Amino acid sequence: FCPVAASSTPTHSPTKTVTETPTTSPVAATDPPTSSPTKSPTLSPIASTDAPTSSPTKAPTPSPVASCVCSPLSYTFTINLNQNCDTDTFIDHPGIGDTVCLVINDDDVDFDTLKVIDVQFLQVDTSGNLIVINQDDTYNNVSLSTGDTITFDSVSAKLNPDEPLSSQLNYVPGGVLMSLRAKSEGSETIVTNRVSWMYTNSCESVPTSVGDAIGWITLSDQTEASQAFCPVAASSTPTHSPTKTVTETPTTSPVAATDPPTSSPTKSPTLSPIASTDAPTSSPTKAPTPSPVASCVCSPLSYTFTINLNQNCDTDTFIDHPGIGDTVCLVINDDDVDFDTLKVIDVQFLQVDTSGNLIVINQDDTYNNVSLSTGDTITFDSVSAKLNPDEPLSSQLNYVPGGVLMSLRAKSEGS
Repeated sequence: FCPVAASSTPTHSPTKTVTETPTTSPVAATDPPTSSPTKSPTLSPIASTDAPTSSPTKAPTPSPVASCVCSPLSYTFTINLNQNCDTDTFIDHPGIGDTVCLVINDDDVDFDTLKVIDVQFLQVDTSGNLIVINQDDTYNNVSLSTGDTITFDSVSAKLNPDEPLSSQLNYVPGGVLMSLRAKSEGSETIVTNRVSWMYTNSCESVPTSVGDAIGWITLSDQTEASQAFCPVAASSTPTHSPTKTVTETPTTSPVAATDPPTSSPTKSPTLSPIASTDAPTSSPTKAPTPSPVASCVCSPLSYTFTINLNQNCDTDTFIDHPGIGDTVCLVINDDDVDFDTLKVIDVQFLQVDTSGNLIVINQDDTYNNVSLSTGDTITFDSVSAKLNPDEPLSSQLNYVPGGVLMSLRAKSEGS
């Protein structure tokens, strides 16, 4: 599948050999995911060949594509594990551009005992570059069931009505990305529901309503936007320096919410704005077949990475290769961190397809609940290792990676 590759190693049905040396034994790798997107966003293919921008040390100021901010100042969601990605009423609103819903690793799961163990709430800017401007990990190490509620403040609650919107674009959300991870009783398999919705930032409509649902969550309450930034909003509530009131009722006390992140992207990708108003596709129950944009597969069959916590997002040599389209690097919540005692506690390895729709075709959570330091190694097999050389590539596009997304979470001693 790659005429310039040095090896002719067959790729059909390999056996994984893991060479990692974590100081705590990782849990077993999860099975290849099944995924159920409800709508495919209209992002451009991620293997773009456009020239990347320079390497800022902080997140760039988002492009001024937002004319209003009519999205909520806060969200309260009710969990419903009886729903799946066939449920999506967010897409029905004119203020919503696109939605995506994926359920990963839901085969052979006992939904009667399924509990959500953590929830991550992210907001991205309006530039289309998926720059995270707000991250909330309040609900970490919890046990949530159907009927429990979770609440998050929007970054837009920091908008000052006495200042022009154009000078506060770092507080203007272009969309929401949420990840809910769950486990059944007696099982180590992690089932993940990833949902996202993107805003058009139109001045003509409020994009969400109480009762809207997607995947495992239903919007059960919201604080509407301020009329200072949304003329059709019902409330004129001021948005400057709010006090957060959390109304969640998890069965285990959540940890404290993280501070607003500082982020250090190395390159801004050239994706089209995610708040696209193109008509979404229909709602398949499985991941759609990726668009045939790949002619060869020259990416590795497996990866071994060495952790170096002394590096940061100023380091990026991946972008120097002609086979790489774009790269993004973010370090979030790195203020006041003791890097001398910092340990990586989990690593997630994702591969997405070639369609540009960020459809996950491989997820590996092998390195969960570990303690990794500089010098430790981690190994992942690529989904492309499943390619069969006796079959045409065009019939195996679900095994063709368009890119890699990795997340490494770390904590310092006593923090």
